[in-house]
Amino acid sequence: MENSNNTEVYKYSAIIPTLYKSKRIFKLVEDLLNSEHVGEVILIDNTESLEPRIDSHPKLKYICEGKNTGVNPAWNKGVRLAENDLLIIANDDVNFDTSILKMLTPDVVQEAGVIGMDRYNWDGYKGRKFKYKGEPYLEVWKSGGIKSGWACLMMLNKSMWIDIPEDLIIYFGDNWIKDINPVKKSILCGFRCETEMSSTSDLDEFNAIKRQDAINWVPHYLRKKEGRTKLI
Repeated sequence: MENSNNTEVYKYSAIIPTLYKSKRIFKLVEDLLNSEHVGEVILIDNTESLEPRIDSHPKLKYICEGKNTGVNPAWNKGVRLAENDLLIIANDDVNFDTSILKMLTPDVVQEAGVIGMDRYNWDGYKGRKFKYKGEPYLEVWKSGGIKSGWACLMMLNKSMWIDIPEDLIIYFGDNWIKDINPVKKSILCGFRCETEMSSTSDLDEFNAIKRQDAINWVPHYLRKKEGRTKLI
Protein backbone atom coordinates (compact mmCIF):
# COMPACT_ATOMS: atom_id res chain seq x y z
CA MET A 1 0.00 0.00 0.00
CA GLU A 2 1.76 3.10 -1.23
CA ASN A 3 1.26 6.59 0.12
CA SER A 4 -0.07 9.08 -2.41
CA ASN A 5 2.06 12.05 -3.49
CA ASN A 6 -1.07 14.19 -3.40
CA THR A 7 -0.49 16.96 -0.84
CA GLU A 8 -4.18 17.77 -0.43
CA VAL A 9 -5.33 17.32 3.16
CA TYR A 10 -8.41 15.15 2.64
CA LYS A 11 -10.85 14.75 5.52
CA TYR A 12 -12.66 11.83 7.13
CA SER A 13 -15.88 11.89 9.13
CA ALA A 14 -15.55 9.55 12.12
CA ILE A 15 -18.71 7.89 13.45
CA ILE A 16 -18.77 6.44 16.98
CA PRO A 17 -21.87 5.15 18.77
CA THR A 18 -21.38 4.80 22.52
CA LEU A 19 -22.91 3.79 25.83
CA TYR A 20 -19.68 4.71 27.65
CA LYS A 21 -18.98 1.16 28.82
CA SER A 22 -15.32 1.47 27.84
CA LYS A 23 -12.86 4.12 29.01
CA ARG A 24 -11.04 3.84 25.68
CA ILE A 25 -13.56 6.18 24.10
CA PHE A 26 -11.98 9.30 25.59
CA LYS A 27 -8.57 8.64 24.01
CA LEU A 28 -10.25 7.52 20.79
CA VAL A 29 -12.16 10.79 20.44
CA GLU A 30 -9.12 12.86 21.42
CA ASP A 31 -6.88 11.12 18.88
CA LEU A 32 -9.43 11.59 16.10
CA LEU A 33 -10.00 15.25 16.92
CA ASN A 34 -6.24 15.83 16.81
CA SER A 35 -5.81 14.20 13.41
CA GLU A 36 -5.36 16.52 10.43
CA HIS A 37 -7.22 13.96 8.31
CA VAL A 38 -10.36 13.98 10.46
CA GLY A 39 -12.75 16.79 9.66
CA GLU A 40 -15.42 15.84 12.18
CA VAL A 41 -16.20 13.30 14.87
CA ILE A 42 -19.86 12.29 15.04
CA LEU A 43 -20.36 10.89 18.53
CA ILE A 44 -23.76 9.29 19.01
CA ASP A 45 -24.53 9.00 22.73
CA ASN A 46 -27.04 6.20 23.22
CA THR A 47 -27.33 6.64 26.98
CA GLU A 48 -30.37 8.19 28.64
CA SER A 49 -28.41 11.33 29.44
CA LEU A 50 -29.08 14.45 27.41
CA GLU A 51 -25.90 16.12 28.66
CA PRO A 52 -22.67 15.63 26.66
CA ARG A 53 -19.91 13.83 28.55
CA ILE A 54 -17.11 15.13 26.35
CA ASP A 55 -16.18 18.80 26.13
CA SER A 56 -17.27 20.68 23.04
CA HIS A 57 -14.83 21.00 20.16
CA PRO A 58 -15.15 22.63 16.73
CA LYS A 59 -14.77 19.21 15.08
CA LEU A 60 -17.10 17.35 17.46
CA LYS A 61 -20.71 16.72 16.47
CA TYR A 62 -22.30 15.34 19.66
CA ILE A 63 -25.68 13.62 19.28
CA CYS A 64 -27.57 12.87 22.53
CA GLU A 65 -30.26 10.31 21.73
CA GLY A 66 -31.64 10.00 25.27
CA LYS A 67 -32.10 6.25 24.75
CA ASN A 68 -30.27 3.28 23.29
CA THR A 69 -31.09 3.30 19.58
CA GLY A 70 -28.64 0.45 18.86
CA VAL A 71 -25.29 0.39 17.11
CA ASN A 72 -26.55 -0.39 13.59
CA PRO A 73 -29.14 2.43 13.50
CA ALA A 74 -26.44 4.74 14.91
CA TRP A 75 -24.11 3.78 12.05
CA ASN A 76 -26.86 4.56 9.54
CA LYS A 77 -27.57 7.89 11.18
CA GLY A 78 -23.90 8.82 11.37
CA VAL A 79 -23.41 8.13 7.68
CA ARG A 80 -26.40 10.34 6.82
CA LEU A 81 -25.01 13.17 8.96
CA ALA A 82 -21.43 12.91 7.68
CA GLU A 83 -20.18 15.96 5.83
CA ASN A 84 -17.20 14.20 4.23
CA ASP A 85 -17.06 11.47 1.61
CA LEU A 86 -14.45 9.47 3.54
CA LEU A 87 -15.76 7.69 6.64
CA ILE A 88 -14.33 6.01 9.72
CA ILE A 89 -16.72 3.81 11.67
CA ALA A 90 -15.26 2.84 15.02
CA ASN A 91 -16.38 0.94 18.08
CA ASP A 92 -16.02 2.99 21.24
CA ASP A 93 -13.67 0.45 22.87
CA VAL A 94 -10.96 0.76 20.21
CA ASN A 95 -7.69 2.70 20.23
CA PHE A 96 -5.53 2.96 17.12
CA ASP A 97 -2.82 5.08 15.55
CA THR A 98 -4.62 7.67 13.43
CA SER A 99 -1.48 8.23 11.34
CA ILE A 100 -2.73 5.28 9.26
CA LEU A 101 -5.07 7.77 7.60
CA LYS A 102 -2.08 9.25 5.78
CA MET A 103 -1.84 5.95 3.89
CA LEU A 104 -5.58 5.56 3.36
CA THR A 105 -5.94 8.30 0.77
CA PRO A 106 -9.14 8.76 -1.25
CA ASP A 107 -7.61 6.82 -4.15
CA VAL A 108 -6.60 3.92 -1.91
CA VAL A 109 -10.05 3.72 -0.30
CA GLN A 110 -11.78 3.89 -3.69
CA GLU A 111 -9.68 0.97 -4.90
CA ALA A 112 -9.96 -1.07 -1.68
CA GLY A 113 -13.69 -0.63 -1.06
CA VAL A 114 -14.88 -1.05 2.51
CA ILE A 115 -11.78 -1.58 4.64
CA GLY A 116 -12.04 -3.67 7.80
CA MET A 117 -9.46 -5.04 10.19
CA ASP A 118 -7.59 -8.32 10.08
CA ARG A 119 -8.47 -10.39 13.16
CA TYR A 120 -4.80 -10.46 14.17
CA ASN A 121 -4.57 -6.67 14.46
CA TRP A 122 -6.28 -6.73 17.85
CA ASP A 123 -3.50 -6.67 20.42
CA GLY A 124 -4.63 -7.66 23.90
CA TYR A 125 -7.91 -9.26 22.85
CA LYS A 126 -8.28 -12.60 24.66
CA GLY A 127 -4.57 -12.56 25.43
CA ARG A 128 -3.62 -12.22 21.76
CA LYS A 129 -0.35 -10.45 21.09
CA PHE A 130 0.38 -8.50 17.93
CA LYS A 131 3.00 -10.40 15.91
CA TYR A 132 3.25 -8.54 12.59
CA LYS A 133 6.50 -6.99 11.42
CA GLY A 134 6.84 -4.41 8.69
CA GLU A 135 4.36 -1.95 7.24
CA PRO A 136 0.56 -2.31 7.15
CA TYR A 137 -0.87 -3.65 3.91
CA LEU A 138 -4.25 -4.33 2.33
CA GLU A 139 -5.63 -7.65 1.14
CA VAL A 140 -8.87 -8.36 -0.70
CA TRP A 141 -11.44 -9.78 1.73
CA LYS A 142 -12.59 -13.30 0.96
CA SER A 143 -15.80 -14.76 2.35
CA GLY A 144 -15.10 -16.84 5.45
CA GLY A 145 -11.62 -15.42 5.80
CA ILE A 146 -12.27 -13.33 8.90
CA LYS A 147 -13.83 -14.56 12.15
CA SER A 148 -13.78 -11.59 14.51
CA GLY A 149 -13.03 -7.92 14.66
CA TRP A 150 -13.41 -6.94 11.00
CA ALA A 151 -16.08 -4.30 11.61
CA CYS A 152 -14.73 -2.90 14.90
CA LEU A 153 -12.90 -0.30 12.83
CA MET A 154 -13.78 0.43 9.20
CA MET A 155 -12.84 3.00 6.58
CA LEU A 156 -14.85 3.57 3.42
CA ASN A 157 -16.28 6.08 0.99
CA LYS A 158 -19.79 7.28 1.82
CA SER A 159 -21.00 6.23 -1.64
CA MET A 160 -20.24 2.60 -0.71
CA TRP A 161 -22.67 2.55 2.20
CA ILE A 162 -26.07 0.84 2.07
CA ASP A 163 -28.23 1.32 5.15
CA ILE A 164 -28.43 -1.66 7.50
CA PRO A 165 -32.08 -2.80 7.86
CA GLU A 166 -33.95 -1.33 10.81
CA ASP A 167 -34.69 -4.76 12.30
CA LEU A 168 -30.98 -5.41 12.97
CA ILE A 169 -30.16 -3.45 16.12
CA ILE A 170 -26.89 -4.72 17.62
CA TYR A 171 -25.66 -7.75 15.70
CA PHE A 172 -25.28 -8.64 12.00
CA GLY A 173 -24.56 -5.11 10.84
CA ASP A 174 -21.10 -6.28 9.83
CA ASN A 175 -22.63 -9.31 8.08
CA TRP A 176 -24.84 -6.92 6.11
CA ILE A 177 -21.79 -4.90 5.10
CA LYS A 178 -19.66 -7.92 4.17
CA ASP A 179 -22.22 -10.36 2.77
CA ILE A 180 -25.03 -8.23 1.33
CA ASN A 181 -23.47 -4.91 0.31
CA PRO A 182 -22.09 -5.69 -3.19
CA VAL A 183 -19.09 -3.33 -3.14
CA LYS A 184 -15.53 -4.59 -2.82
CA LYS A 185 -14.14 -5.21 0.67
CA SER A 186 -10.56 -5.32 1.91
CA ILE A 187 -8.68 -6.23 5.07
CA LEU A 188 -6.08 -3.95 6.60
CA CYS A 189 -3.34 -6.26 7.87
CA GLY A 190 -0.30 -5.59 10.04
CA PHE A 191 -1.90 -2.65 11.81
CA ARG A 192 -1.88 -2.73 15.58
CA CYS A 193 -5.11 -1.84 17.39
CA GLU A 194 -6.07 -2.22 21.03
CA THR A 195 -9.43 -3.32 22.41
CA GLU A 196 -11.14 -5.57 24.92
CA MET A 197 -13.66 -6.30 22.14
CA SER A 198 -17.43 -6.25 22.62
CA SER A 199 -17.23 -4.24 25.84
CA THR A 200 -20.88 -3.28 25.43
CA SER A 201 -22.53 -5.92 23.24
CA ASP A 202 -21.41 -8.83 25.47
CA LEU A 203 -23.40 -7.49 28.43
CA ASP A 204 -26.28 -9.75 29.47
CA GLU A 205 -28.79 -6.92 29.22
CA PHE A 206 -28.54 -7.10 25.42
CA ASN A 207 -29.01 -10.86 25.03
CA ALA A 208 -32.70 -10.63 24.08
CA ILE A 209 -31.98 -8.04 21.38
CA LYS A 210 -29.17 -10.15 19.97
CA ARG A 211 -31.40 -13.22 19.83
CA GLN A 212 -34.00 -11.25 17.90
CA ASP A 213 -31.29 -9.88 15.60
CA ALA A 214 -30.29 -13.48 14.81
CA ILE A 215 -33.89 -14.31 13.87
CA ASN A 216 -34.26 -11.16 11.79
CA TRP A 217 -30.98 -11.77 9.96
CA VAL A 218 -32.11 -15.07 8.42
CA PRO A 219 -34.48 -13.67 5.75
CA HIS A 220 -31.88 -11.07 4.72
CA TYR A 221 -29.29 -13.81 4.30
CA LEU A 222 -31.69 -16.10 2.43
CA ARG A 223 -32.57 -13.36 -0.03
CA LYS A 224 -28.89 -13.03 -0.84
CA LYS A 225 -28.38 -16.80 -1.07
CA GLU A 226 -31.37 -17.16 -3.36
CA GLY A 227 -29.93 -14.57 -5.69
CA ARG A 228 -32.45 -11.83 -5.10
CA THR A 229 -30.46 -8.77 -6.00
CA LYS A 230 -32.85 -6.10 -4.71
CA LEU A 231 -31.49 -4.71 -1.47
CA ILE A 232 -33.96 -4.21 1.36
